[in-house]
Amino acid sequence: MNFILRWGCLLIIALAAPIALPAGGGMRDKFEIKYLDKTISCFAGESCFLFASPYLSSSPLCKVDLGSSLDVIRIWQNDKGQSWIQVRKSYDNLFYLNSLKPQRGWIHV
Repeated sequence: MNFILRWGCLLIIALAAPIALPAGGGMRDKFEIKYLDKTISCFAGESCFLFASPYLSSSPLCKVDLGSSLDVIRIWQNDKGQSWIQVRKSYDNLFYLNSLKPQRGWIHV
């Protein structure tokens, strides 16, 4: 009887405890990524580098040429107040699409 009581309590706790958790199973960051509904285009500045992730500790993938056209995908601000924009290079010429340079990345603003 004691065995059934222990396993019964454990089963009730195991089934009831996840109700209090958020869908992801943890706390959500108050600084979330903002997705854009419409496409915003911008041009690269003088010292513009594409990063693989939105952190200054990540190494730059490549330098973006001055005046290159960029499409903004999303905007993100971390807890330190640093703003990052994820961009995709936009080219009018199909020759540049097959370039070995990365076409997408994060830019620190």
